[in-house]
Parts: sequence; structure tokens; C-alpha cells
Amino acid sequence: MLDNDTFRLPLTQQDLADASGLSTVHVNRTVQELRKMGLLDWRGQIAYVLRREELETVAEFSADYLHALKVPSPRAIIMAAG
Repeated sequence: MLDNDTFRLPLTQQDLADASGLSTVHVNRTVQELRKMGLLDWRGQIAYVLRREELETVAEFSADYLHALKVPSPRAIIMAAG
């Protein structure tokens, strides 16, 4: 959902902390660390992903869960049952 390596994030750090069950201090320190590493910038309601692959590595992100399970066709089900 990136648009030119940016996305709209209409939340404050307090909102993000509340939604994730973290303290505002922890969220702030994490954002500051990502900025210092040159991976992310967050200004106003816009987040800028500066080095996506490195950010994914640091975050231990895997897109596997984003893909829907492939549902077999009715024919494949019939063939497997037969």
C-alpha cells in the first residue's frame, strides 16, 4: 500500500501506543531508532519508507500471511476424492 515509498498514517504516537499496548515512550524511541538507522521517517500524517528491504529485515517481516490460501477448484476436489 505504498505510494512512492510513502503511506498515510493518520495516528499520533500516542494512538499507535494505545492500539498496540505499548507505552508512548517505547513507540517514540522505536521511531527515533528507525529514523537514526535511515529506514523510516514520519512527519505529520505521512510515513516515508526510506529503505524498504532493510526495514523488512529489521522488523522480521514476512508477507506470507498476506496471501490468501489457494482454494482448489471443484474439479481438483473431485479428482482428489476419486
